Amino acid sequence: MKGFRGLCTAGAAAAIALIVLVGAAAPASASEVGDKIRAQKRVERQTTELTKLSHQRSRELRRAVVMAERDTDTRPGLSTLSVLRQVRRAERRFTAWATKRRRGLEAQRQELEGWLYSWGVFRACPVDAPHYIHNDFGEIVTVEDVEPHTHMGSDIEAPTWTPIRAPFDGYAWGSYSPLGGYQVRVRNDRGYVFIAHLIGYGTLGWVGAGAIIGYVGDTGLSTAPHAHFEWHPGYGGAVDPYYLLSLACD
Repeated sequence: MKGFRGLCTAGAAAAIALIVLVGAAAPASASEVGDKIRAQKRVERQTTELTKLSHQRSRELRRAVVMAERDTDTRPGLSTLSVLRQVRRAERRFTAWATKRRRGLEAQRQELEGWLYSWGVFRACPVDAPHYIHNDFGEIVTVEDVEPHTHMGSDIEAPTWTPIRAPFDGYAWGSYSPLGGYQVRVRNDRGYVFIAHLIGYGTLGWVGAGAIIGYVGDTGLSTAPHAHFEWHPGYGGAVDPYYLLSLACD
């Protein structure tokens, strides 16, 4: 009975510790983070499209202005002068519109990055510098002795024995698999991260954001030292962690 009471007390203390750790981080909900990441991708896509459109349209309008100026020089008159005015006006209008649109998208991008930095779940970069974060979530992986499969995380290249850190407060525990080698997970009430191919572990159990929980290696099915990083919000399937990683590791 005494042992049972002690176990209950320890369990209650662990539960309280989890509440304290999660409350201290106060991250936004997984759905909010997902919405902001999707919005950020949309803004980046719109910015790329605007840049392409601006280059194309600017060339077309500049060519029209040059031709109108040439016509005005060779055939001066009201008609050619009117055309020149029209194309110059069109060029100015487009330049003003594109500039305003670009500034609006940049303001949205900064607002979204600021929100994600303040309220996103990753409070620390999970792999110390120097490192390179691959934007490879969703790619098809083809390696020997394994069926082709979808890559469900972002690979972070770094030298062997580079520290791996908990990206947020939570509970860390290790495991092993032939594919992932030595692995570590960190969990809190928003979800969990899964990191594979470690060469060794650091501190496990209850950890704070930034605690060293392992070291980069190439155990398991790996062709070079790196950390395979997955983010599972709400204990569901993996979602693309690249943008959150980019913010946390900036």
